Amino acid sequence: GVLAFFMLISSANFGMYVAAWRRGAHIIRKDTEFRMYLSVVAVATALMAGNLILTLGWDGTYAVREAFFQAVSISSSTGFVSCDFDQWPAFSKYILLFLMFLGGCAGSTAGGLKVTRLMLLLKTARALLRQKVYPREVIAVSSNGTEFSEDVLYGVVRFFLVYVLLDILWAVLLVWDGVPTFEAVGVSISTMASVGPGFGIAGATSTYAMLPTFSKAVACVSMFFGRLEIFTVLAILTPDFWRKGKSW
Repeated sequence: GVLAFFMLISSANFGMYVAAWRRGAHIIRKDTEFRMYLSVVAVATALMAGNLILTLGWDGTYAVREAFFQAVSISSSTGFVSCDFDQWPAFSKYILLFLMFLGGCAGSTAGGLKVTRLMLLLKTARALLRQKVYPREVIAVSSNGTEFSEDVLYGVVRFFLVYVLLDILWAVLLVWDGVPTFEAVGVSISTMASVGPGFGIAGATSTYAMLPTFSKAVACVSMFFGRLEIFTVLAILTPDFWRKGKSW
């Protein structure tokens, strides 16, 4: 429980703690992104625990403890495991896969898409739908009292699309190299999010040593892109970046 608690709080934006130190603990309670992250972990824990109880007949307390530990560890990109979740039902595995993809909060050490991006994507989608219903209404997207410009929102959408496309690309390359489909998807998402464990050949009780040589290279590239947030790497690969006299 203590380990899970520290993994949980490490998934929050560190800037939030600085603000809480200066202005009071109410900052933590009011932080929209952290509340959403806690909600995601809580729902994921409840769904996985229920699935483990109904499918495997686990004791309720044990199921909740294991589900909570795995949910926090995976979403925080800590990579610790307390049991072999490869033996869990498919429903629970898909939830873990989603947590790998999502990751923690922006401004934390967690990898993944980040909760704030998902939150802004959902708010943007809702705003666009509302604008179709009320075309004359001026609709703004905000979080924690900050209103986001269209450029920022479009940037989030672009990042999401590129992130998903790269996940698909790595998975396709891994499948082409002989890795089973679900395991390839797990390796792709896990490495992009810097999580560590995946499923099957790179599961909770395994390492990446059993991957074919080409797949290991793909995993290395995936981790490189994911850890540096994609566009940083893409910028380095553009000719303009290396042009002499270019100012950034």
